[in-house]
Amino acid sequence: MAYMEHLGKIRVGMEKAHVHRTQIRRRMNQIEREGMYPAVPREQWQARNGGEARYLYMLFRMNPDGSYQGPDGKRKVYVGADPRKQAEARRLAANRRRWEELNTVLQNLNAWLTRLTRELAEMATWIDHYPKVLGGEVSE
Repeated sequence: MAYMEHLGKIRVGMEKAHVHRTQIRRRMNQIEREGMYPAVPREQWQARNGGEARYLYMLFRMNPDGSYQGPDGKRKVYVGADPRKQAEARRLAANRRRWEELNTVLQNLNAWLTRLTRELAEMATWIDHYPKVLGGEVSE
């Protein structure tokens, strides 16, 4: 029967979605362990004594309450001119950006799974009430 094929596809698809959700969560946890800024910063370069702009700062946005999203509530984090420190700061920023992207995917996937589960529950209710819709149970 055709409905069995559809039910099989739904089951496989739901299982794949749950596996994908687990993979996303694992990757997000890994990024957290590797380190990241508390928010996505933007870079600001400054010069000193009329020289070239070699000094890196990371700037963070303001929260609605007036605090800043940077580490320890800072607006501006000095990184400096050391290429290793700059690379580390950029790595932390990239990790945060990737974590945010994955979080968006996870939220969308969770919403999709919730919608699908709700729709399947509605179908199950319709099927449960099927005899009543047709005018009653069939007696033997």
